Amino acid sequence: MRSLYRDNKKPENTSRAIANQTNTLQQGKSFPAVPLLQKISRISDTTTIQRVKSEPNNRHNYDYEYTYNGLKFFHRLDGKRTAKFAGPIVYTRAPRRPTPKVRYKRKTDAAGNLIAHSLGGPYNYPGNFVAMDKFINGAGGDWGKMEHYVRTKLKKKGAKGYMSAKPVYHSSKSHRPVQIIVTAHFNRSPFRKRWIIATP
Repeated sequence: MRSLYRDNKKPENTSRAIANQTNTLQQGKSFPAVPLLQKISRISDTTTIQRVKSEPNNRHNYDYEYTYNGLKFFHRLDGKRTAKFAGPIVYTRAPRRPTPKVRYKRKTDAAGNLIAHSLGGPYNYPGNFVAMDKFINGAGGDWGKMEHYVRTKLKKKGAKGYMSAKPVYHSSKSHRPVQIIVTAHFNRSPFRKRWIIATP
């Protein structure tokens, strides 16, 4: 860098030197170019990523553990009916598989996954299924829309999740849920989503 001062000697009176520089500019004379230091802001991905659990906090409250495709799922019973089913979720493009038979189905019901096969849920574990109305379980129903939302989140690169489904029954003797409470955790925002889906 060229010095502002002749012979690289700083004048004794700094104020006078500054005044001389100002006069030079006012007279329209050339002024030594001084390089500008520009602050370069680095653009970074500010998306916060959180760690997602792989098992329930109260693991000891579950009755069974079932491993499918390397994922461990947790099953809690209330008598002979499913009280809760939970585990890690991942997007999978595996083909549809036949589902186990579910008792207490109506004519308009289907065997509904609590954690869908497309989300990594086991297709061959009876505790992952409940009787559910076909329309609600379909693509246009509330359950189908919830699954679509979760799938869309998991399709993103590096996405991870954890999901629990808790069937709610009308009475202690009922085996067909009237609603299901679903909680999904993701490693990217929104980090937690909750649905209460009626299954009349």
